[in-house]
Amino acid sequence: MKKQVLCVAVCALLLLTAGCAQTQPKDERDSVISSGASSESSVAEPSDESGDSQSSKATAAENSSSISYQVSRADKPAAEKASAESPLSIGQWGSAAKYSTKDGAYVQVPVRIVSVRRGNSVNKEVTNTAKKTGVYLFSLKDNEEYALADYEICLDDFPVGEGGTLADITAFITGPDGQAIKTKEGGYWGTTAVCLDQTAYFYEGVIRSQMAFPILKNCSDYLINLGEYGEAQTFVRGES
Repeated sequence: MKKQVLCVAVCALLLLTAGCAQTQPKDERDSVISSGASSESSVAEPSDESGDSQSSKATAAENSSSISYQVSRADKPAAEKASAESPLSIGQWGSAAKYSTKDGAYVQVPVRIVSVRRGNSVNKEVTNTAKKTGVYLFSLKDNEEYALADYEICLDDFPVGEGGTLADITAFITGPDGQAIKTKEGGYWGTTAVCLDQTAYFYEGVIRSQMAFPILKNCSDYLINLGEYGEAQTFVRGES
């Protein structure tokens, strides 16, 4: 009888010990799962902040990529006739040839120079804008500075293809006679202008944009020839 009681006690002790051994790993697994959830939460927060940062950079880049805007206008501006002997003044509309890739032909479009600015601050402005839009500029020589011209071009009658069109217009800088500028050293100088805006436009209307060109320092007697050489051109008297 005593042996039976002893056996029962030993079996009960073994069952109790086995039960305790099974509950300990469960507590450890709960601890690991809880720790893992906390770790995932701490990683998720930087991920959201990184996304916001990338979005902000993308928005900033998008805002800085364009320098032009559309101007509302009820009627197409009337272009005035001009020549090297009788150039237009700043603000007057002329007619110049712009090449249409859709039709494979030159189309006459109204265009005008709105303003021309020069000086050390303009040199920095032109350089910074060119870096933003990816436009290549010729380096300045010691006797040169950049001129920045705001201009408007009307695309009401311009055929725009599926890829859109730039608001650019070919522009040459010449002397008052339409030929190369004569320098004090007895040589000749001339250059072309570069459109700083590289945005593709898909709609009609008047676009305001900017072009930049080198100009001899202290040179105030020059012409901005707008349009393709050998095609329709208009001439605008430059500003110092």
